[in-house]
Amino acid sequence: PLNTDHTANLACLNRQWAMLTNDPTLRAGKAQTSNNYYEQALSLSPNSVVLMDEWAALDLQVLEDPESTQARLDKSLSIDDTYEQTYQLQGDLYVWRARHETDATKQQEYYQKAIEVYVKGIEVASRRQANATNMHVGLASAYIATQQLQPAIDEYRRLIETGAPGLNKWQIY
Repeated sequence: PLNTDHTANLACLNRQWAMLTNDPTLRAGKAQTSNNYYEQALSLSPNSVVLMDEWAALDLQVLEDPESTQARLDKSLSIDDTYEQTYQLQGDLYVWRARHETDATKQQEYYQKAIEVYVKGIEVASRRQANATNMHVGLASAYIATQQLQPAIDEYRRLIETGAPGLNKWQIY
């Protein structure tokens, strides 16, 4: 019970379970169980940006709670601003907010913020020699949403030319 890894793995398992089920009752139950495990894991390792980001992913992807997601991402960045996954999630949150925004001006502002965060995250990932494939894809999508087509094409070309790990070229084409 005092090993963070076991508690974190249970949190991740329940988060994935919640994401995969179509049953709303089961989804809510697994999300709550995951939430409880993340809370416990972070009480054991309070400075783990990996766990904080996973918890933020639960808030965004399953619970659709942007305020809680932002609070966790802010905490994560205050602990370590060199972890690229935090930038990926921050960009994803801005895209989520844009897609849920009815005001066209605010929507474009969120997409622009996503672009800025994805660019910063790609820089951070580059310094750490980490995989930034998903951020490149998110960046290209945000460019498309803001009608910046040439930068989107450039981003897709960059992905194809570099042979980004985990990417199926047919999806990019």
